[in-house]
Amino acid sequence: MVESGKVDFVTVRHEQVAAAMAEGVARVTGKPGVCMAGAGPSAANLVIGVANAYRSSSPMLVLTGNLQRSKLGRGVYNEWNQMDVFKPITKMSFQISVPQLTANQIKLGLLTAISGRPGPVHVDIPYDVGMTEVGPGPKLNGLVMEPTRLHPRGEDVHRALDLLDSSQRPVIIAGGGAVVSGADKNLLKFVELLGVPVVLTNSSRGLVSEEHPLCFGGSGVWGYPAANDLVRSADLVLGLGFRFGDDATIDWTTIPDDARIIQVDIDPSELGKQYDLDLGILADVDTFLRDALGLVKLQRAKWPKARLKALRDDLQAQRDEFYGSEVGETPVDKKVIIREVAKLAKRDAIIMSGTGVHARFVSRLLMKEPRCLHKSGSFAAMGFAFPAAMGAKLVTPERQVICLDGDGDFMMTVQDLETAVRLGLKVVTVIFNNQSYAAYVPPGKEGGRKSVEFRNPDFVKLAESFGAAAVDVTRSSRFGPALKEMLMEDRPS
Repeated sequence: MVESGKVDFVTVRHEQVAAAMAEGVARVTGKPGVCMAGAGPSAANLVIGVANAYRSSSPMLVLTGNLQRSKLGRGVYNEWNQMDVFKPITKMSFQISVPQLTANQIKLGLLTAISGRPGPVHVDIPYDVGMTEVGPGPKLNGLVMEPTRLHPRGEDVHRALDLLDSSQRPVIIAGGGAVVSGADKNLLKFVELLGVPVVLTNSSRGLVSEEHPLCFGGSGVWGYPAANDLVRSADLVLGLGFRFGDDATIDWTTIPDDARIIQVDIDPSELGKQYDLDLGILADVDTFLRDALGLVKLQRAKWPKARLKALRDDLQAQRDEFYGSEVGETPVDKKVIIREVAKLAKRDAIIMSGTGVHARFVSRLLMKEPRCLHKSGSFAAMGFAFPAAMGAKLVTPERQVICLDGDGDFMMTVQDLETAVRLGLKVVTVIFNNQSYAAYVPPGKEGGRKSVEFRNPDFVKLAESFGAAAVDVTRSSRFGPALKEMLMEDRPS
């Protein structure tokens, strides 16, 4: 593959970084990212990143080397049961045993990664298989990397529209499956045609512009209270590619007990997994919306105008309160950081967020485009944000890429700042430095922490030693100018 000139090989300093970079590629493009590791501990280092991609439904092709087949199972140097380790964190894990079938099996892996609910696929290549010379491969026909379009049954679409028509306070919750489906345009048409308000999740922010009067932005633990009050007021919830998970429903407390529930999902294992459904539809979200738009009559939903306006006013007041922080000589306020990022980031800027206390503040960003805000996801792996930002910049060099990361999170993959400098990836990383793993607070002991403090290096000197630009900000008034300065750098900063 290297000799063909068709594959760019990127060397990283740790395999977890390779997996997170591949996921960053997948998150931004919707196409499989590819990562590779050797046998034994090298493959083991991929596990956290692959598990994160699996929980986030990110398509990836994960290639691992292995020992020659004659040595497998004999407890030799570097050997472990890596096949079984990858099985529960991938859609498929298989080993190539016939060299002549390598090209076909790589195709199988790529198609499996994008079919249905996307996810990582693991392909293991023993040493002797990889070293075998084979004749001409199969025809070099390209693969179409488009999501599967599973159509809903016509009677299910009619039934869903009947339920919507008979409801008084319907709410749409669009999840990551709607993003994978590319449903942004048809979802907007559907929302506007029916006048139904929509809320989003961590993985679908910006699917409908959060400036739109019918979009209440993120819901659940990460959302504004008004968005959750909207869901609590609903008499019908239409979940589109939404798995009704704990974070988005605040431990399953925001969906009213008497609300009717419609769930549209391409994964049959998610239908009715969390709630009893009035209607479950196994289908691609965008296809469902297109079919529904062909049938729906121009009839506005019956939300009480005063109630919807009051919720919208509450949302605006909560946004104004957050973005109204004073900028002064105080220590840097997280609200000020988010406000300045919102001010200086372009509409299509890619924001990668680490896991930690700062991620709750990142959720307050107002997103206007899909696939722009990315968090670690349901697995919440630390060490994701900075490598994922590198992967995103690698495939979209023309776009701003900003990584908002905690100090504990960033230090887990800091060695690959060398990779960013070597590749010339102009990623801007903002490190929220509180010298601790502050997300971990013992229950009932708010304000007190145990065994989570540490000491950090001088981040400016550290960055400069790698060849990156850096600046230390200690006052709120300095953050905006510093971010503007770093965004203009021609190197990682």
